[in-house]
Amino acid sequence: PQQMKEAIAIYKELFEPMGQPIPKSKTPRRKSI
Repeated sequence: PQQMKEAIAIYKELFEPMGQPIPKSKTPRRKSI
């Protein structure tokens, strides 16, 4: 669905700048979401 792609894009934008790559199997700890 379109929402999934948007959510993933936002997720990447939040975590990639922090230098934390998003593991596919593990869920990173959400600090400031």
